[in-house]
Amino acid sequence: MRRNKHIPAHFGTNAARQAQTRYLRGKTPESERVEKNREAAGHVISLCFMVALHDRYGIGKDRLDRVINAANGALERFAVNKRGVGMERAKKKLNEELEGLLTERFVLPASKAPKSNRDWALLGERREAAEIVVKCYALGARQALGFGVERLNETVRATEDVFRQFNEWAEGGDWFGYNMLARRMTDILGEPVDVDESDAKEPIFGKTLD
Repeated sequence: MRRNKHIPAHFGTNAARQAQTRYLRGKTPESERVEKNREAAGHVISLCFMVALHDRYGIGKDRLDRVINAANGALERFAVNKRGVGMERAKKKLNEELEGLLTERFVLPASKAPKSNRDWALLGERREAAEIVVKCYALGARQALGFGVERLNETVRATEDVFRQFNEWAEGGDWFGYNMLARRMTDILGEPVDVDESDAKEPIFGKTLD
């Protein structure tokens, strides 16, 4: 999906891995596949969070822009902390910022049943990236909209529901899932949101790209 001024950038900075020489099926380096899974999960869940805000509380374009800006600030702080103190301590700092606000842990629903250890590992990467994005967007909603505990947790639950809907769309192929999610965002923002799958080499959420 192309970047748009109303769409947060792919969540890719936290997927850094040492270069690996072992290649997976399709000649894709394992580190590259991990990164693409993290980017895709983070990007899709950020869109789902915005759809959830709109559907549950009627949040429109202008206020969504403020949430996005605040969430991007939280993501940047997380990236700085990760570079400085490592992933685990950065996650701990993020949790401390949210202490007393999120009462439930967000776990990204599986798009398709894992069949191998590699599938489980990639699902774990997607889940970690999505959880971090959801927490940063929760901070964004807190800062930009003044949401308290009840509304933040309701938005997180609604985000999971939107992602489950995306999963159903993605059963028809990743491109179809992205396209349907883009239509929702177009309706909300009042301007076109394009889909660009030109860099995709293999499906992440569905069984096929299209």
